[in-house]
Amino acid sequence: MRPAGHRVLFMDDDEGIRDVVRVFLSGLGYRVEVVADGETVIESYRNALEEGDPFRVVILDLTVHTGKGGIETLRELKSIDPGVKAVITTGFTDDPTFSGFRAQGFVAAIPKPFHIRQLDETLREILS
Repeated sequence: MRPAGHRVLFMDDDEGIRDVVRVFLSGLGYRVEVVADGETVIESYRNALEEGDPFRVVILDLTVHTGKGGIETLRELKSIDPGVKAVITTGFTDDPTFSGFRAQGFVAAIPKPFHIRQLDETLREILS
C-alpha cells in the first residue's frame, strides 16, 4: 500500500531524529508531524480529530527527557480515541514494554536505531 498522504505523528525528544524522520517519511508520501513530547502528541492528536483529518498512526518514543513518554502518552490517547494505532520505538529493547508491546496497547515495536525502510514497512503493514 502506498502512503498516499496518510497522516503520521512522530514523537522523539532528539531534534536530529525528528528532522530525519520528517524528511524521509515526507519524501515517501506521508504527511508527517514531528513533536518532542507526549503533551504535544496529545494536543496535536486531539486537534487533528477535531479538524476531521486524524493521524492514521502515532509513533512514540518509550522515554523522553521531559514530559510524558510513550506509555503515558498512549494511555491518554486511548481515552481520546480507543482505536488509535501506536508504534513504540526505543533503544532499550530489554525493557519489558518493548517485548510486551501489544499488552501495552501498541500495534508494533521498532528498535532504535532504525532504518527508515524498516519504519516505512511497519507503517505500510499497519495501514494495509
